[in-house]
Amino acid sequence: MNIEENLIDAKAYFFQIQNTHHVVCYGAGSKGKQTIEILRNQYNIFPEFFVDSKADKWEEDRMYAGIPVIAYDELIKKYDKYCILITCVYKNAKDIYDMLMEMGEKNPIYFVCNPYKAENKFLTIEEIQRQKEKLSITYHALRDGESKELLIHFLNWKLTGDMSQIANYTQGNWMEFFGSDLIPFDDNYTFIDVGAYTGDTIIRFLAFCNGKYNRIVAFEPDQKNYSELQRFIFNGRMDRIEAKNIGLWMKKEEKPFFSAGGIYESSNFFRSVENTIRTDRLIESEKTLEQTIIADTLDNQIEIDSQKMIIKVDALAAEVPILYGAEKIIKRCKPIIIMEYGTYSEYMGDSIPYLLSLNPEYQFYLRQRYVFDNSRTVLYAV
Repeated sequence: MNIEENLIDAKAYFFQIQNTHHVVCYGAGSKGKQTIEILRNQYNIFPEFFVDSKADKWEEDRMYAGIPVIAYDELIKKYDKYCILITCVYKNAKDIYDMLMEMGEKNPIYFVCNPYKAENKFLTIEEIQRQKEKLSITYHALRDGESKELLIHFLNWKLTGDMSQIANYTQGNWMEFFGSDLIPFDDNYTFIDVGAYTGDTIIRFLAFCNGKYNRIVAFEPDQKNYSELQRFIFNGRMDRIEAKNIGLWMKKEEKPFFSAGGIYESSNFFRSVENTIRTDRLIESEKTLEQTIIADTLDNQIEIDSQKMIIKVDALAAEVPILYGAEKIIKRCKPIIIMEYGTYSEYMGDSIPYLLSLNPEYQFYLRQRYVFDNSRTVLYAV
């Protein structure tokens, strides 16, 4: 199959928007700010206004990202014809879209939101062409039709910022990563939790294995999250569990690490959390922090044994580099791997070809899951 034949022509897609009078963005938050930057720099689109349901919160100047913020009723009084770009995460965007439909909106509406966590960009067809061979390997390695369909929808989402098609595949419950029958049950797993946060995924793993396991090793580089993780383990009186305040990467080296001092989210190796965190959460944060830490590899941190192993990697765009640092474990143990797929454009096509090169027996599936109350594309290697 030629993947490119099933992809949206992104240049034509944005050309339609570019040639519409009075482009406005609905949703004046961090994702809206990121998307404005992409539209300006990548497609020469300059929206005139942000429309926001809480326009009054912007005080007297009512400006955000260099453009005015207005209420929806101001927009419809000002113009008869316009184009609305909904520039927030899909969960909120769908609510906005439904509200606009109920209000009788007849003008064009697009879902256009930055699809990356640590980058401000839309994927380009040129990038897909550069990774054509890897993406072909990925497509043919996927084991079922749902996975193959998801890959196409995933690429179209990254090209346009429109998540509406891929979101239709979303399934899940409170078990999140572990709420899938793709993972064979066993009560003697060693669970490696990379990006353990404050222990939320450990709770779900314990429910999955009925509280029976060999051991758990949890990695969390953010000091505030790590302190809460330790408290969770202590209060839960759990044994055979080790928490490590270590960031993982493809090799042992010093790396800049970005976090927020007063809240528990968005820590990463790529850029200041001011670019990634929700606007309201940034206000709650005491300060944003940049520090240098020693990142290490999973191979250096885990003693390789013959136990059945599950590795969950949820590391805000660092998933593939972390796998690169787990080469020995993957070769010798063939762990089940659960990870968010394609979170950083440079590594977009790497994960499945890399895992296949280490262990050709892997079977691969993509699923759209509810994780942290969001729809995410998850790769299962089993």
